[in-house]
Amino acid sequence: FNLLKVNVGDKVAIGDAEFTVSGKIAIDPELSFNPFNQMPNAIIHYDDLAKTGALVPGGRLSYRAYFSGSDRALKKLQDSVTLDANQRWLNEDSQGRSAEFINKAQQYLSLTLLLVLLMAAATLVLTSQHYRNSQRDTVAMLKSLGASQAWLRRWLAGQLAMLFALASAIGIMAGFILEQLLRLPLTDLLPDPLPSIGFTPWLVSIGIALLVGLPSMGISLLHLLATPATSVMGQDPSAQKSRWAYALLLLPLISLIVWFGTNKMMWITLIGLGVILA
Repeated sequence: FNLLKVNVGDKVAIGDAEFTVSGKIAIDPELSFNPFNQMPNAIIHYDDLAKTGALVPGGRLSYRAYFSGSDRALKKLQDSVTLDANQRWLNEDSQGRSAEFINKAQQYLSLTLLLVLLMAAATLVLTSQHYRNSQRDTVAMLKSLGASQAWLRRWLAGQLAMLFALASAIGIMAGFILEQLLRLPLTDLLPDPLPSIGFTPWLVSIGIALLVGLPSMGISLLHLLATPATSVMGQDPSAQKSRWAYALLLLPLISLIVWFGTNKMMWITLIGLGVILA
């Protein structure tokens, strides 16, 4: 507008055709800074493109086709199309300013989530160790009265199941309320109506809680189950530990490998935190 000194309603010639300026592009979310490519953009209808005379041999033209759908449908479409040498697929992870924003947001949120999970795991470990130390005499007494290992496992599993169900209900409700509160200051920025988030986040949150909770609490509880009945007579129970308890650590470790993949920043952060904790 400044270079051509025009306003809405004026005539502008593009190539061999004249067009009427019908509006102004206020914001282009896909505009990325490039000092060698800061030419203003003009949007015209596809049917009017031939009138400009720009479609000639040697013209620097590029075409984009936009597709919207589920991830499975888009993946099926990509697999069914054979690309030419000058064609490529673009998505939110590989193109434009939005891709850079999404990638940085995902890294930041993943790092935040990792720190929260580590703090949660540390809290569960300390709490479980305290519970193990306080319940050793109880378990030893129950064993001395004839309680079997299977009965004790069911006894502890029942307590854990009730605790997990209560924590899941409170956590999901708190997450739902916080999400609704977060929308209030962003009402003018978010589209209306917002698409539904579906059930996947709820299922993922429960799954992550299991992956964190099982090793954090399971190791101490398995050590607790290994407490001998003779410890009621003064035997030191600290040496009695389950040899297979630490196998539970494979659950979060394998999940981290699948989740982080080749994300170097996340692995460096995780290793650094591990060294600090050690």
